[in-house]
Amino acid sequence: MGRSGEREAIGSHDLPIGRMLNDAISKNAQHPLVVFVDLNLPWEAAEPLLEFQPPKPPHPFIHGTVDRIRERHSGLDPINLLVVTNQPSHYTADEERALNPQLLSLISLRPLKAIQRSEVLKAIHDAASLAARFPTIFPKQRS
Repeated sequence: MGRSGEREAIGSHDLPIGRMLNDAISKNAQHPLVVFVDLNLPWEAAEPLLEFQPPKPPHPFIHGTVDRIRERHSGLDPINLLVVTNQPSHYTADEERALNPQLLSLISLRPLKAIQRSEVLKAIHDAASLAARFPTIFPKQRS
């Protein structure tokens, strides 16, 4: 998306998530940090990464990245909320139904910067879950 050429085969995508998260952290935000990352993958490639069924932790790729970042920050998370999305609709063929966007949000239990109203992080997750979900039925407009 956004560049010419052939689509990469499933499983051959370069995912520089660690680098992107470290870039976000290096900005040294004065407030609690919320980071959004979109994978830009076919649905099938993103599914194993974003499927999360507690108490099982997220996929080792994402979980390990977050753990390594936490280790480098004295056991605390510099990211209060990580929102990882995937908008796979541009991978569908013509006349094919677009698949739903995918979402994984991780709220820190050991934040480096405390947040006073944790419900705000839940509200951000809820808002992200609505992104790219366009209504298909519209109520009649009143005249």
